[in-house]
Amino acid sequence: PAEGSAPFSMRDISVRYLGYVLVRTEGYAFSNSTRLSGNVTTTLLMYYNADIHDHLSVSTPEGEAYAKTHGYTLVGSVANVLANGTVSTPKEYYEGIFMRIQKLGIPLDYYWIWTPEGWDGGMTSTNPVFKAAVDDLASAGQAHAAVNASFKLATCGWVVGPLPDRSIFDRVLSSDYSAITSIDMHVGNSPVDPAYVNITKHDKWAIPWMEDDPGLTAPELWVNRTLMHMEDAKKYGCQGLLGIHWRTVQTSPQIAAMAQKSWNFGLTSNDFWKSWSIDEFGIPDPATVFAAVESFNLPRPVNWGGGPGAFAGNIAQCTWGSKYDFVDTLASMKSKVKPGSCLDRFEYWLNSFQYMRGISRTECAWGQYNAAIKKVGKESDPATRQRMAETLALPLREQLVQNATEMMTYLLQTVSSTGEMGTIMNVLSHSLVHAIDEPAAQLESYLGRALTGKAVPSRAYAGPTKLAVPTVRSVVTKGESCCFVLLYCAECFFVQQEYD
Repeated sequence: PAEGSAPFSMRDISVRYLGYVLVRTEGYAFSNSTRLSGNVTTTLLMYYNADIHDHLSVSTPEGEAYAKTHGYTLVGSVANVLANGTVSTPKEYYEGIFMRIQKLGIPLDYYWIWTPEGWDGGMTSTNPVFKAAVDDLASAGQAHAAVNASFKLATCGWVVGPLPDRSIFDRVLSSDYSAITSIDMHVGNSPVDPAYVNITKHDKWAIPWMEDDPGLTAPELWVNRTLMHMEDAKKYGCQGLLGIHWRTVQTSPQIAAMAQKSWNFGLTSNDFWKSWSIDEFGIPDPATVFAAVESFNLPRPVNWGGGPGAFAGNIAQCTWGSKYDFVDTLASMKSKVKPGSCLDRFEYWLNSFQYMRGISRTECAWGQYNAAIKKVGKESDPATRQRMAETLALPLREQLVQNATEMMTYLLQTVSSTGEMGTIMNVLSHSLVHAIDEPAAQLESYLGRALTGKAVPSRAYAGPTKLAVPTVRSVVTKGESCCFVLLYCAECFFVQQEYD
């Protein structure tokens, strides 16, 4: 927005196809009184929809019509903007971005540019996409120099660069770029790219995965793999190392290991788990459990399925019982842990693994139910089909609900942040809706009645009472009204409450 103007936001990209003018707002959105000779300007209007509390900014008749027909009321003009297409080159757009960053005073060290993702699938440097990417990166470099940006430029992507020579950016990118980086291939399941060794003109950073999104709704422990990737990165001459992750507590072991190895490069995963176990729980015993199951030894009951961490009905999970023997081994150590913070941290991990085992049990029951309801559906006689639904499908539905309820009870005991609340939302709306909610109507039609009792998920929480503060404040300014968000679990579902 122009200086002194009301704030506004671009709400919907569809407005662009209605004639919305692309705007460089850092210095190309002028105050209402400004007129520029030699350029065509138009008024940027702000509309507001009180029902959905949304702002919409438009600058064309088509945009105004869209706003009016969708319940928006004109608030007023917020700026004059260029409308004659004179600001159109990639370099100029990058100049606009970089100037805006600097004018806003954002304390930026690096502006990271993501490279095409198709290179992970084998796209080569002969593909036109590569030339387009290089041209775009060159434009950003020219813009960076033109505005004398205070921050540095770096590249990142799924891979260091395209085949056949993944280090090609080192040759084609100018000195405007300080670093060439990439996340490790195949969500971290492949070693660090050896092509890093051939990058000599730019800094290079490797980025191991602390966790991957296909497994995002279950525990992931990658300490040993992280340490191995650090050793490879150093061998290839990398000067920097970053860890990619979404969750914090769940990934804290591998993040801690990465930090410690930076200072003690001789650190091994066994060394780490021993010291970590003592620091976290006050006893060394759990180290043997974590060391035995981490990295590729940990069960993986979830995967990518229309999004991260999806469950699937899978009878094969019914044979996974022995894979979770480590959970009982860990539970047997609980009596050795002193009450207080050590026990709180121990129970977090124990509940996490019990929840993980619960995923496999839920997927097992879901797979069994799917097989049963399919068999029921093939029966053509209504009376026989109803009897089969009562005796075959309904008990399996009840078992599925019971397993899912136990699983969710363990999951709720691990939640202490808004990010972990996101895991709850993922499980409910991405997996359990397909396992429990959607199939209910079909079974009810076969039964000829509504589901009741054990066949219906309870809305009551049956686990131990839990109280958590997601963000612990250590400093409060004098006179500040400090608001705390509390997450509370008792004999109800999950409640988030704010207190002053």
